[in-house]
Amino acid sequence: MRQFAATLALGLALAACQSGEGESVQPEAVTTPAPVITGALGAMRKDAVTPDAELSAFLADLAAKAGRSRPDGAADSDYADVASLFAPRLTVFNRGLEPDEPWHRMAPDKRSPLAVAESFLVEQGELPPGAKVPDYRPELMQVLVRHASAPMTYGRMPGFPGAVCSDAELTVDWSAAKAFAATDDLDTASLRLFLDARQLRAEPKAKAPAVGTLPAMTLFLSNYDGVQGALDKGWLQVTLSNGVKGWVQDPDEVFHGLSQQHLCFGREGGHYRVIGFYAYGL
Repeated sequence: MRQFAATLALGLALAACQSGEGESVQPEAVTTPAPVITGALGAMRKDAVTPDAELSAFLADLAAKAGRSRPDGAADSDYADVASLFAPRLTVFNRGLEPDEPWHRMAPDKRSPLAVAESFLVEQGELPPGAKVPDYRPELMQVLVRHASAPMTYGRMPGFPGAVCSDAELTVDWSAAKAFAATDDLDTASLRLFLDARQLRAEPKAKAPAVGTLPAMTLFLSNYDGVQGALDKGWLQVTLSNGVKGWVQDPDEVFHGLSQQHLCFGREGGHYRVIGFYAYGL
């Protein structure tokens, strides 16, 4: 009887599928990748390198020790462990917010390495008169974890011969980048890019016609005016330097700008240490 009931149920289900009743699983449509968009201005990584085994081990140690911090702070011993991975004196380069500005080497700073790093690498807002200065060390630990963890691209920087820095420097045709930004009365700090390829669509809809495949590192300007509804749904309206426009799905806002921090690692006393960094006008 049970076997008959099971057979009957199966037969009814098959009949329903064949007659169009009930739900049936449709095969996913095979889509042809949209043509790659060409002729748009893009960025490149400059002097990228792969960390050797010793540096990789150091980066893992730095990420682990810095990662022990919590939003409500960490024990002083935890911060001391992180500080032990820094050189006693750091070399610091700084510039303004526009990524095409030249770097300037800062005067030596006699504060502790963590205090120096905290003052340059962590964004700090203005405080009302008499307010207590917050402890920014937890935020600094997050910055260190990001620079020491995958995915990260490492490279050489001119201020630290022989050292390795994260992340690798982005380079573009700055004259063309300035001209592109100026078309919308903006500067190069307003240019954005994705580190991976994206589909550019005619409307902010997943099934909208594809304008083309946006190659990784292609620069774009984004329109934030009058499109807040689409932005709230994770879509970004972009314009490329060749005039192509469209929408890119980016719910997690993972696009990047051209302004970069670089944390640099070199050998001191026979061991890798954080020896300095580049920071822009925070």
